[in-house]
Amino acid sequence: MSLDYLRAQRCANAYRQLGLCPLPSRMDDKRPMLPKYVQFYDGVPVPEEVYQTWKTTNIQIVIGTQSPAITKLIVVDLDGPEAIEQWATLCSLHNFRENGIWKSTTGSGGQHLYFTTPPGLTSCTSGVLWALWDVWGGKNRQGSWVPHKEIRILGDRSLVVAPPSIHVITGERYRFHEELNPTKISKPGPAPTWLLELPLLEAPRMTVDEPPLPPRQKLQGYLGYRQYRHRDVVEAMQGRLLDQAKQWGLRTLTDRPNLSGWVPCYVPGREHPKQSKSASGSFYLPRGYLKDMTSGETMTFFDIAVRLGVFFRWQDACNDCGQKFIG
Repeated sequence: MSLDYLRAQRCANAYRQLGLCPLPSRMDDKRPMLPKYVQFYDGVPVPEEVYQTWKTTNIQIVIGTQSPAITKLIVVDLDGPEAIEQWATLCSLHNFRENGIWKSTTGSGGQHLYFTTPPGLTSCTSGVLWALWDVWGGKNRQGSWVPHKEIRILGDRSLVVAPPSIHVITGERYRFHEELNPTKISKPGPAPTWLLELPLLEAPRMTVDEPPLPPRQKLQGYLGYRQYRHRDVVEAMQGRLLDQAKQWGLRTLTDRPNLSGWVPCYVPGREHPKQSKSASGSFYLPRGYLKDMTSGETMTFFDIAVRLGVFFRWQDACNDCGQKFIG
């Protein structure tokens, strides 16, 4: 047995003496070596022979309120420098200091903060507390959380990779903080109430909350500037906003929107399909405005026509569409 195997086995036994439930973890993936391990989430002890036949460098610890461990843990996973910075902001807002907890640096450069479950806590749902969202990420470009830029709480039915494990990708070792570790603190402090009360994030979806439109009166002919209201014209053009924008000269990467209603497009005046391999703009089909994902600028529908040089003023574009779609 290699020295790394022996080191991991000794640490696993030390974790057991602290009242925890460690599992042997694979060296090529972040999951246990045991073919059936879900049963250990809910109070089922790990067989003794598992620790006698240890053949891995890595350890995962069962955490959550229903784990078989005497000492039940909750872990905050700070994935990436942005997450670490946001956590510092949260701690400052709640006047929280990291005294009395365990803290480790992960093999990818993130941090794990270990807490015990406070008395009376019967459940702790795992999930994302803070993250960055990529509108065009994920499967079928439907949007996803940006990898390695999130704060996640690991609670019920969760596992955490613990020191001295070796990261399956970077090859770097998980290491405890020189002061905030099990050799200096036998049992980490309980998770604070404000942490447990933070809401879990859900995938964002674009919604527009506007009061219902009043009944629209039929307009007779062209009545000059400001006779067509921006909202009335956009409402009358539902389903044809993108076609009109493309007639003005807007270039899109695809005409298929994601589930939120966004279509990737090239930002007028800055990007062109022949000069840029990717589109950094997004056109919102339901309301017709354009979002520059690089600068954060938002253009209303008729401003797009002005930016493309078709009309001098947005009122000109609004009146032109008002004549077409309202009459």
